[in-house]
Amino acid sequence: MRSGAVQGLPTNTLDYVGDKHGTNWSTRCKRDEMDDTHWCALDREDLRIGIWKDGTPFVSIGNSHYPNSDIAIRVDKNKPITASEKIGFTSVQSLEIIDQLKKGNSVLTRYQEWPYQSNKDKSLELFGFPQAWEILQKIHESAKSQK
Repeated sequence: MRSGAVQGLPTNTLDYVGDKHGTNWSTRCKRDEMDDTHWCALDREDLRIGIWKDGTPFVSIGNSHYPNSDIAIRVDKNKPITASEKIGFTSVQSLEIIDQLKKGNSVLTRYQEWPYQSNKDKSLELFGFPQAWEILQKIHESAKSQK
């Protein structure tokens, strides 16, 4: 597994002490030892953006979702994009979300966490996301060529 961090706020540092609240973009890639494929992701709070083994992008929000609930994301004042927690965002939706994240200033995420059937909203500044996404793509490509 490879991991690292990209500055998530203008005032952050990239050391462990400087990011005690998880406000930097953390990167990680994991290799499947069985078939030598890998996937990579950026994480910040309850938002994960990444690249699957086959090269398709993905976006996920939260974890331990309440059954049959929805997940939603809204970048700036764009129209919210929603999906079922069972299926998640499609690759087309993920591409649209990533494009908006690269251009945006802030993002609002929503999901329902088990066992509470109430919305869990989180707002994040998108400082550093375009750079973090570019770095993640390069890491993914580099790992692919090191099979």
